[in-house]
Amino acid sequence: MKKILSILLVLIMIVSSVSLSAFAGIDTGSCGTNLTWSFDTETGVFDITGYGAMKGYTSINHASYSQYIKLIKTVNLPKGITSIGDFNFFQCNNLSSISIPKGVVSIGFQAFRYCSNLRTIVLPENVTLDGLSFGNTGLRTIVLPRKCTLSSSAFEYTTNVTDVFFAGTKEEVSKNLTIGSYNTGISGATNKHYCEVVTTEATCTTPGAVTYMCMDCDASFVTEETPRHGPHL
Repeated sequence: MKKILSILLVLIMIVSSVSLSAFAGIDTGSCGTNLTWSFDTETGVFDITGYGAMKGYTSINHASYSQYIKLIKTVNLPKGITSIGDFNFFQCNNLSSISIPKGVVSIGFQAFRYCSNLRTIVLPENVTLDGLSFGNTGLRTIVLPRKCTLSSSAFEYTTNVTDVFFAGTKEEVSKNLTIGSYNTGISGATNKHYCEVVTTEATCTTPGAVTYMCMDCDASFVTEETPRHGPHL
């Protein structure tokens, strides 16, 4: 009897070990013709490498990484990516950090909807946002470029935004940007900052930066930093 129990105990340990190892470590897959993803289940970091457009879906359940969507904490996108597709990070409710590269020209339908832990988003120049792309998120800060195209519902149901940083004067923003009646994340923000965008070049002693500086108050937001360079590194 003891021998049988010992064998059962060993089998249980082996099965448990296999089950845990299958869900630990790094998994990889494809998310576009020339894009691949890798996910570290221990750190929650989701890396994409390659170039071109991310594949869109009619549901997040169709994505090859769907089993990890609620575990993703940080997304790293390559400079060569050109679009984020429909539902790509839908209900990614542990996502707290993502930087959208300059080359991204479109963000798809409900791409980041229900990302409840996402607090800040900086959008690149000339990007187009589809419906509910940032709907129902936890965003507190939104930074908009001089030129972008927003669906009338891109930020719908995102209701806790405290600061929106616009590039340019109020008159310039009104001319270049159509907010849309359902973009409550922008129209309902506590503070709207109309900013001068100041670029500071890096030197050997100080890093460079691109800073949105409000023309009406002391608020500012650094959207980009470049490392210092030269002999004093």
